[in-house]
Amino acid sequence: MNKKRQDNLYNAVEDALIRLWKEGKVVRSSNPDTKSGEYYYTTAEKAKAATESNPALGEYITYKQFQSQIN
Repeated sequence: MNKKRQDNLYNAVEDALIRLWKEGKVVRSSNPDTKSGEYYYTTAEKAKAATESNPALGEYITYKQFQSQIN
């Protein structure tokens, strides 16, 4: 697979995850990964385990929680 196609697919997946986050179907880490700069996503049911397995990413939050921190 060429680099351009790989980048396009990566962007499509990232856009889909952000859309799912905004729709409340997944939660996102409050901190990005320090090496990649990417946020991690999981289901609300798995958020506690995900936080415990990688505390550096912070708690997993909903889009509404994220928006309330900004305002």
